[in-house]
Amino acid sequence: MKRKATVVIITVIIILIGGYYYEQENTRSQQKGLNPDIETANFTATANEGPTANEIELKFQLENLNEQLINARAELKLVQQKLILSTSKNTILEKDLQDSRDTLETLQKVLERLAESMPK
Repeated sequence: MKRKATVVIITVIIILIGGYYYEQENTRSQQKGLNPDIETANFTATANEGPTANEIELKFQLENLNEQLINARAELKLVQQKLILSTSKNTILEKDLQDSRDTLETLQKVLERLAESMPK
């Protein structure tokens, strides 16, 4: 049963790490996809004219990207906390398992000594 818990925890950790790197790659590809629009934008507006439709659209896109970035960072922080929690639980379980093994070995040695000392 303890081995199942350890395997589950390790699997969850691997999934979380994979998800983290997948999200990073996804964010990078989105940034690369939006850069050509931003780079080719024409920011030549006279002082008397208001913002152009292009500028308004770019500001809207920038606000959306900013909101996505904030949400992604919040999600990343949550995943990071879950990963830390899973790692600490895994460490605790490994220590408990090692303590149990040590106790078992000690009990086996005691039983062997008792068996040897008993008359046949």
